[in-house]
Amino acid sequence: MNDEVLFIRTLNDLHKSINSDDEHEVLRASALIRQLFLEIQM
Repeated sequence: MNDEVLFIRTLNDLHKSINSDDEHEVLRASALIRQLFLEIQM
């Protein structure tokens, strides 16, 4: 899987998490945001 595909899939996961009614999924959004920031630094 290339970097662009991984980035897009992570954004899609983030979108789903933020819009979820499940608290656990909303909290998971913070981990996805952290992952995106770490990938940008590489």
